[in-house]
Amino acid sequence: MQKPIDNILSVEGAQSDPVEWWYWNGHLKDGEGREFAYMLALFKAGVFGLVDVYFTHWIVSDLEQKTSRVFKKTFWGGLDKGSFKDGRLAAKAGETLSIKKDGDAIRLTTRDFDLNMRSTKPPLMAYGTGLVDLKSSTTVSYSLTRLETRGAMVIDGASRDVSGLSWMDHQWSPMTLNREHVWTWFCLQLEDGTDVMCFRHGRRWLKHLAVVSSPDGSLGTYENLLLEPGGESWTSPKTGRRYVT
Repeated sequence: MQKPIDNILSVEGAQSDPVEWWYWNGHLKDGEGREFAYMLALFKAGVFGLVDVYFTHWIVSDLEQKTSRVFKKTFWGGLDKGSFKDGRLAAKAGETLSIKKDGDAIRLTTRDFDLNMRSTKPPLMAYGTGLVDLKSSTTVSYSLTRLETRGAMVIDGASRDVSGLSWMDHQWSPMTLNREHVWTWFCLQLEDGTDVMCFRHGRRWLKHLAVVSSPDGSLGTYENLLLEPGGESWTSPKTGRRYVT
């Protein structure tokens, strides 16, 4: 059983657990009010305790044109030497990806965007401690829900200055792949400064959790919640897969 983390921001770099990931999501605007969105994820998978394999993917979306650009890559040999040294949130993979935190500022750099962000609220800790018992395993999870973001994005081959809000999730676990690890997960940033993280996990051992971060950063945890599909769906014209909304 993992122990709660007293200072979650002291362990933002890679942990010893075999499964770990970092997510960033953001909604940004340029000076003309044109809206864009991005997502970047970095995953770590430990292989038999011998080597850590990393893979990343990111998406840049033009919300006005309703177009997206996707990139993904696996780093079978791991990341560059010095990544996550001394537990710091600092990782690099050649010219593909750079993640660096200096003080309370985070910089994400890829070929498609160069973004600087700073957190304006305390971390949202799952259960208030960061530790979640999923019955089939445990996991540590926290979010930085209000990251003021500025930088540049490449849209239609041209760089645009953008600004807005981002959200970061960091989670790790000793879990291995099995049928229980099925997630329905989403997060909300409300206009009054309230942020919500909620999920449903599992098949046999269902786990429901919502954590609400008030505008002042205080946290409330709720397990008696109901997540239901909205009744509408969208089918991708490229893959034919159906997504429930």
